[in-house]
Amino acid sequence: MLPFLRRLKVYIILLLILWVTQQLLSFSALSTVQAENKATLATNTPATSTVTLSKSDCLPNKGFALTNPDKVALDQLEKATNNQVEIYCHSKTGKVRFIGSDQTQPLPMPATGLAPGANNPENAARTFLQSYGTLFGLKDQATELTVMKQSLSNQGRTFTRFQQNYKNIPVMGGELIAQITQNQQVLSVGGEVLPDLQLDLTPKIDLVKAQESALALVSKHYNVPITGLKVTEPKLWIFDEKLMGGPIIQPSALVWRMEVTLGANSSTTGGLIQELVLVDAHSGEIVVNFNQVNSAKWRYICDNYNISAYAANCVSYVRGEGGSPTSVNEVNRAYDYLGNTYDFYYNNFGRDSIDGAGLPLKATVRYCEPGYSCPYQNAFFDSTLNQTYFGSGFVDLEIIGHELTHAVTNATSNLFYYYQSGAINESLSDIFGESIQFYANPSSPRDWLVGENLSIGPFRSMKNPPLYNDPDRTGSYYYYGGEGDNGGVHYNSGVGNKAAYLIAEGSGAESGGMFNGHTINGLGYLKAAHIFYETNTYWLTSAADYTDLYLYLQMGCYNLVGYYGISYNDCLQVGEAVTATEMNITPANAQVPEAPLCTGGLEPLYYFMDDFENPYSGRWLYNYPWTATTGYATSGIYSLWAPDINTVGDYSIQTASNIWIPSGAYLRFNHAYTFEHGTTTNTNYDGGVVELSNNGGFSWFDAGGLFVNNGYNISALYSSTGNPLGGRAAFGGVSKGYYSSRLSLSSLANQYVQIRFRVGTDSSVSSRGWFIDDMNLYTCIKPATTTSLTTSINPSSAGYNVTFSSRVNPYNSSAYTPSGFVYFYDGTTLLGSGNLSGGLATFSTSSLTIGSHNITAVYSGDSLFQGSTSTILTQVCVKALTTNQLTSSANPSAVGYSITFKARLISQTSSVYLPSGTVYFYDGTTLLGSGNLSGGLATFSTSSLTIGSHNITAVYNGDSLFQGSTSTILAQAIVQACTSGVVTSQTDTGSGGSCGTLSLAIVYANSQPPTGNKTVTFASTLNRITLYNDLSHPASGVTINGGCNNGPGITLDGNGVITHGLYLGGGVTIKGLAFTRFTNQGLIATTTGGAKNILNCVKLSR
Repeated sequence: MLPFLRRLKVYIILLLILWVTQQLLSFSALSTVQAENKATLATNTPATSTVTLSKSDCLPNKGFALTNPDKVALDQLEKATNNQVEIYCHSKTGKVRFIGSDQTQPLPMPATGLAPGANNPENAARTFLQSYGTLFGLKDQATELTVMKQSLSNQGRTFTRFQQNYKNIPVMGGELIAQITQNQQVLSVGGEVLPDLQLDLTPKIDLVKAQESALALVSKHYNVPITGLKVTEPKLWIFDEKLMGGPIIQPSALVWRMEVTLGANSSTTGGLIQELVLVDAHSGEIVVNFNQVNSAKWRYICDNYNISAYAANCVSYVRGEGGSPTSVNEVNRAYDYLGNTYDFYYNNFGRDSIDGAGLPLKATVRYCEPGYSCPYQNAFFDSTLNQTYFGSGFVDLEIIGHELTHAVTNATSNLFYYYQSGAINESLSDIFGESIQFYANPSSPRDWLVGENLSIGPFRSMKNPPLYNDPDRTGSYYYYGGEGDNGGVHYNSGVGNKAAYLIAEGSGAESGGMFNGHTINGLGYLKAAHIFYETNTYWLTSAADYTDLYLYLQMGCYNLVGYYGISYNDCLQVGEAVTATEMNITPANAQVPEAPLCTGGLEPLYYFMDDFENPYSGRWLYNYPWTATTGYATSGIYSLWAPDINTVGDYSIQTASNIWIPSGAYLRFNHAYTFEHGTTTNTNYDGGVVELSNNGGFSWFDAGGLFVNNGYNISALYSSTGNPLGGRAAFGGVSKGYYSSRLSLSSLANQYVQIRFRVGTDSSVSSRGWFIDDMNLYTCIKPATTTSLTTSINPSSAGYNVTFSSRVNPYNSSAYTPSGFVYFYDGTTLLGSGNLSGGLATFSTSSLTIGSHNITAVYSGDSLFQGSTSTILTQVCVKALTTNQLTSSANPSAVGYSITFKARLISQTSSVYLPSGTVYFYDGTTLLGSGNLSGGLATFSTSSLTIGSHNITAVYNGDSLFQGSTSTILAQAIVQACTSGVVTSQTDTGSGGSCGTLSLAIVYANSQPPTGNKTVTFASTLNRITLYNDLSHPASGVTINGGCNNGPGITLDGNGVITHGLYLGGGVTIKGLAFTRFTNQGLIATTTGGAKNILNCVKLSR
């Protein structure tokens, strides 16, 4: 064997031994981690736990409109899991984004179960989605989902990640992740799916043309010659901002997806350009572009010696694994810090390098990027070369941990570096950069500052993000809503950073020990790192947003209960932290505030309106390529659209005729746009303006100075590439979807004006363009009001107090309430007025006369509202009903004696008047006489009634205000008159009391006694008889039959004499006795047949 072959053989054997040793170490470390976890689990049984979410998140009042089959499926899931299922919906797709259950209660599988011979995680997930996939927006999981990868967690669960496809074309951000147990039971399914796709999949732009557009864009925006760029082969994808989280300015699009990177030749790639470019496969427009540069224990360190050169693969390294330190400190630090980062991931998570498969860790120090100052003050990870580049002074442990975590994210969740998914991506790198620093240097201060060891000083605070103008919650003033910085990936990472700080350290250092009203107990940085690693590795999809992170941090934590010392209570703290940072709330600054129609409570009066639903009616003159388009409008289906073309262009759309401008007029329109702009250089190449003409189109002037709300957002369009509008202020860049702008046309009052929207483009690169919808010209006037009128009673009666109530409301909804006075009219006669309070005024009157009255309420208006008049209320006033009450002065009454009848007339309704006129008194049908009413009372007296019973009535015939009425019958009895008896004998006082005899003679008024013998019983309680001494004062000490021999049975003889024994108490002298107790029926006696009138007479006097 030749010597060099023998040496090669030995070298190969040594490499094999080294490789085997590495694998054994990896297995040993992983086994140690798993053994530790199992030991922890043995003493910490996972608690039953769920996230506090519910199906209510998907109800219509939250903006979701699930179909009936969806609702049935949700109800089935809740029933099958004993209401333990957790469901969360996606605000933009209107579909479910997560379904999960308690760990002890897996989600139900269809009755058919798993297919025979296919007992595996993928099939378990597909079986579940076959029945419940429609909730996410799937129609057929078998054809729409392909497996991207499967990951096995330390807990033995498999996470299967699916890619959504539409007719075999993948959907960007369309991913679902199913969590499957070892028994092939489904615990959760989460992610986003683009529902209801209807898309032409035949590209009209070939891939070569798409590549040319992408290269032209990057060459222009980065000022790099096309020959120095390299582009990947384009692939067809489907793109929709509903999943990606950016501003929605177009419907779903078929796009060519590719990446453009630096490359002076085929072997030199990478650097600070890794531009993702999406080209519309139908129109050729640039749909989206952004740089993916996120500004192993095999280590290779290269030195660029601060020489400006594009990033290249580290081949000629100055220090490799196991090599001796060099004389360059930055080389040695990079070597050590790469090792620290590797150890952190390996020792805590069992992860072998950034890709989980032992990828060598490479770094280039003292790197200088062409086009930037040198030394280069930054660091970045290049995913195309899988290595990190550090400018001089930027080799820092935290920064290395940060950049390599971007690589870990690329290998796990693969979060897009775009809007909220990019902010989460950046936040994860901050979180693990800090954690790696704490792990390697346990004594280092927990300041939670990013970059504090760099020469430029710290540039982010995770403890207090607003310190560097970053948000600490989605509702923060500092939340960035623009499209710069890839949609604020660095700014808005503050939300995730603050949550991580709170989870690790708690809220104890916050004011009052609370943050945003929440008290959080810290878990420590290492527990927090485990929860974020679990979430990033298994739960997050590539287009995840903060709502996803809100949900999955909690779910990830519950998955780890019993591992790494994590408890159920720890997960409650995670829930408090993500709620305190408002991850589940749409950021307030994510949208441009709408331009008001009017201010100060005023409302529009329209003079010109166009919703463009009849775009070719002749109202507009189109200059190609302006056109009307469907599919993206704020009302109806049509809007006006001007594409942003890739050649020099100057094109407009204008009103075909003049529009008269009234005083105080405004012009308001809705619009959305994506004009070509440099995402890195912030250069705006193309844009649009609003122009006016007041001379019939002979000349036009820019209306920019007339905007009062949401005017031009670009101070000057780029002028060096041929744009006719170069140097002018304009609308440019990317809007946040549709928003409104308003101009004041007061300076053009009483003139005739034409309006046009004008677009200017430069020599290359196209984009989506400008959409215009719902343009209105109007003035602002006081809001109209409506006045209603009601009455307290209808019909009413004369003299009755009627209350009229008038409510004044704004015709349209308003934050203000009308004030002032309401005037009440009877025809043209003013009745009175009422002061509005809370929009209500009342007025009462009793002066209405008999008849019909046309009542109206007139509101005169105030400083904010126009006046208004109610409809006529016909108030009917009628005679009042009366009640006739008849009484007698004596009943029964003695024949021959005068009786007075009284008739009182009472109004049945409250009235300020009393009935007047004459009342007629009848005995049956015989008129006895009449009396005139005075104060509502009429009387009539008569002594002519004969012995017997008389049916007396009082009849009132009414007057001008009151109706007549007749009393009920009064049965008047006329009987003989009788007088009191007189004592026929007296008994003097006896010593110590004595018995005497009371004799009473009862006679009629004609001196004739009653005839016949009757038995009379006197009650001993004197309730029938009163004894008087001296005929004026009641006697005391006298009782009837009080021990005397005369019994209670007393005989009334034919002479009308009653005798009864009396017992006179000691010292009592009776000088005279009188029988005075009569009832209206005469004297009452008791006989065998009961009580009856035995003396048919009436006492006249004593």
